Amino acid sequence: MLGNIGSVLYQSCNNMNQITFFNIYQPVIISAWKQAVNELVKTEVLKLGDAIEFYNGVLKIVPENAIAWDEKGTVFYNLRKYDEALKCYDTAIRIDPKNVFAWYNKGRVFGELFQKYDEAMKFYEKAIEVNPRNVYGWIGKGTVFHHLKKYDEAIKYYDKTIEVNPNHTDPWRNKALIFYDLKNYDDAIKCYDKAIEIDPNNYDAWHE
Repeated sequence: MLGNIGSVLYQSCNNMNQITFFNIYQPVIISAWKQAVNELVKTEVLKLGDAIEFYNGVLKIVPENAIAWDEKGTVFYNLRKYDEALKCYDTAIRIDPKNVFAWYNKGRVFGELFQKYDEAMKFYEKAIEVNPRNVYGWIGKGTVFHHLKKYDEAIKYYDKTIEVNPNHTDPWRNKALIFYDLKNYDDAIKCYDKAIEIDPNNYDAWHE
């Protein structure tokens, strides 16, 4: 079944030459499979539980692959198994302390779910320290201030996100939500329009 893709991949790499090939090209291979799995989950062809099995299969081949651990954590996050998600993110960080997404995802659990905003902020700041050109640490800090209703601070970090990557839709959508809460509907619409201009297929920008 589709959920056993990772195990099939493991079996197909069951000799030294194939494993060596996989190890050399693993970032490209895992990135491609990650996109395929995410698309299958999104279209409900593949269930989240099967996605866990996929990453288990990958980790049989490369148990020290931080990307696979981070993605497995995100599947657990979507299954609302947050303790399991954190274990995966911690493993990803142990393997690769410069994995921005693992730091961001850990912050998301502490901030958005546990509402431990001080802890979340530390993880987002670590993501920025690792790579200030990656938007997710900046978005994370913005969301903390957003949740705390410190809107001026939140907008500052969303604007920083836009400075880092003008083509990212999340900060525009998040700014729109703030303006909506402030009953500043004209600016909210302008932000949604900008998000749609960047990505005309952005469902959230059309429907929020």
